[in-house]
Amino acid sequence: MIQQSSFQKSRAYFHFSAKFSDAILPPKELEPLWQELAIKLKKHRYLQIHACVLLSNHFHLLASVNELYFGFVKENLSYEFSNWRESRNVEVPFLRQIHSLADYRQVYRYIYRNPVEARLSNFVQDYRFSTLFEMMGAESKFFFANDNMGLMINPIRILRWIQSEDLFFR
Repeated sequence: MIQQSSFQKSRAYFHFSAKFSDAILPPKELEPLWQELAIKLKKHRYLQIHACVLLSNHFHLLASVNELYFGFVKENLSYEFSNWRESRNVEVPFLRQIHSLADYRQVYRYIYRNPVEARLSNFVQDYRFSTLFEMMGAESKFFFANDNMGLMINPIRILRWIQSEDLFFR
């Protein structure tokens, strides 16, 4: 699990999200959109992805960047995804900086629970369009997610916590 020492003061952590305003996308359109999202984010080499999920009408990203570049990243991502509006009908993107380890954990859990809450999957690890699914052994991987929560070290414990109604990690 992420320790205070892993939550580096030299990095700016943030939650980025954007909603597709045109309609709820059918599952067959999510695969190419997941790939397109990965390519778009990989262009930002300075960006570390911690969690990402794509749903039928929006996506969430938990990421970090060297704090010196945060202002640039904020402007760049907002501009780039605002320009995505024309082809994908994206509403104005949302970006919020994360200042504490507790907030990081809450956003991490929120992102991965999103498909379960939306009733798109019964289990967080089974939802196909998430970095969690890819970390748990998906055949094709489009993203590389930084595993700050220790998912690979103790997957059962982390998955139980994400899936549970309990807000606190034990």
